[in-house]
Formats: sequence, C-alpha cells, structure tokens
Amino acid sequence: RVTDQTLPGPLRACSAANVTAWAALAPGAGCDLESALPGLEGPAETWIERLELAGDPPGTSLARYASGPYRDAPALAARRLGQGTTYSLGFAPSRAQAKAVLSHLAGELALPVVAGLPPGLVAARRGQYQVFLNFSERPLALEYAGQAYTIRTRDLLVVSSG
Repeated sequence: RVTDQTLPGPLRACSAANVTAWAALAPGAGCDLESALPGLEGPAETWIERLELAGDPPGTSLARYASGPYRDAPALAARRLGQGTTYSLGFAPSRAQAKAVLSHLAGELALPVVAGLPPGLVAARRGQYQVFLNFSERPLALEYAGQAYTIRTRDLLVVSSG
C-alpha cells in the first residue's frame, strides 16, 4: 500500500474527487467514455481511476466511464472552489482526449485560442501582441487574422492588434 489516505492525499481538501481504485489496462483494452464535452470520446486506455465526487459542495461529473470495471463512475470531475475550479482527471488521456479537455478549460477561462496551428508552432498573447514561436526544424506557414505568414525555423513572429 502506497498510502493509507484516500488519494489525492494532502490535496483532498481542494479536489473535485477522491480516487477509490485504479487499474492499468492491458494493451488493446479500454473503457468507453461518455461526456458532453466536445471531442471527449473514445476509450480510456492505459490507466484508469475510479473517482468518487468529493468536497463541500461536491464536485460534478464532466465525463463518466460507459463500460469497464468502473462503469458509471466519474472519469473527469470539476468543483468550484473559491474563485476558481479544480479538476480531477481519472484516466491517461489520448492526444485527442487531452485536446478536448484543454479546449474545455480554455473556454471556461475565456482564453483566446488560435486554432489550426501546425506542430512546432506555439502561440502566446501578450497585451496587444500575438506572438508565434516556431520550435520546428523547418519554416512554417501560418494564416492569422486574414494574413499569410511564413515563420522561419526557430524564429518568431509578432503581430500587433493595436
């Protein structure tokens, strides 16, 4: 036994859920997910945790397992706490699932999202400036705000909105 405390241990007071069981899944095995979050679909593979909603007020389920040993248990939970929200993710997400969860979080925080960036290109907003950093080994094409740009290898582009 790793700990005699219900996971997440010392973070329990601010958590949306407690972990009551966990399992590593065999290669090719998976537990289907059911969620209203756009793009959060497909099976949870590799690792799953059975979450139990926790807190006062308790967390809410944003996704649940639709099959497998933890069927109907929350797979993703959220809980309002103070001026923010805490989240508990009970599975190792695929790239597409992680993107769906992060897109949801960006929407909840009203973060501006620059869609369709090629791999290796990172966007950051700094005041009136949109900054694009090319971390790839090749020039990258970008279309932003109706303009076409080419960002050289390991270079950056700064676009002013003011």
